[in-house]
Amino acid sequence: MGAARDRRAIDLFTASYQLAIGNKPSLLVIILTVDGELATVLVPIRDADMETVSLSLNPNFIAMLQEARARVKTEGGISLEQLKQELSELL
Repeated sequence: MGAARDRRAIDLFTASYQLAIGNKPSLLVIILTVDGELATVLVPIRDADMETVSLSLNPNFIAMLQEARARVKTEGGISLEQLKQELSELL
């Protein structure tokens, strides 16, 4: 079965009922609409904890990562050996 056929658009009130009866949420993508307009999408998350999900959605954390990546491209980074040495000096 293809991914497009696995999707279902359902009304907000229907979604509450469907979740309550336990329709294998790990396999189900739920699209919630209000008056026919997209409101939110519920997708299964595997192999992640709350902290990982929270950070991946945090705009401040995402900006910090983007800035760090840009800095590494322009200024360069340090080698693993140098990192180990600096960390061992702290301990």
